[in-house]
Amino acid sequence: MRYLTAPLEEILRLENKMVFISGPRQVGKTTLVQALLERVGESDRYFNWDNERHRKMILKNPDSFWTLSFPPPQGSAKVRLALDEIHKYPRWKRFLKGLFDVHRKQMECLVTGSGRLDVYQKGGDSLLGRYALFHLHPFTAREYLKPNRPVYSPNEFWNSVTQSPAPTGGRRGGGVARAF
Repeated sequence: MRYLTAPLEEILRLENKMVFISGPRQVGKTTLVQALLERVGESDRYFNWDNERHRKMILKNPDSFWTLSFPPPQGSAKVRLALDEIHKYPRWKRFLKGLFDVHRKQMECLVTGSGRLDVYQKGGDSLLGRYALFHLHPFTAREYLKPNRPVYSPNEFWNSVTQSPAPTGGRRGGGVARAF
């Protein structure tokens, strides 16, 4: 998932948005955000809603849970934190909206979950414009292909299909070949 690191860093730093990473179980969401936290020395700012201690910290101090272990840096440096499975919190959208709106100048926020994180749902507090959503999948196209086999762009693929000679050995007489 190293190929995602640069775009995620760019969104966090330059676009000043939260990054939502969703996908099925066991695709590497947690591993990815923990690596992104380690890159900036913020490993202790990983919070998992499924962890009883983390959940109590968030509920007890929703505005400052992320500063309890270490104070936020002074000046222009930002704290990076990760909230894993936060969508299980009944008021998670309102919580994130308030946290981000108040502290966006002091934090970079990563949000992960296997549940649906796309928040374009009816009603509730809107997070529109405050986040970028990434979907992780179990395999990429490159992983499906054999080693050293090229990955074609859509144009290259189309050209290879339209410019290749017709397959040989087909049936004559216009009949339809049956595969059964």
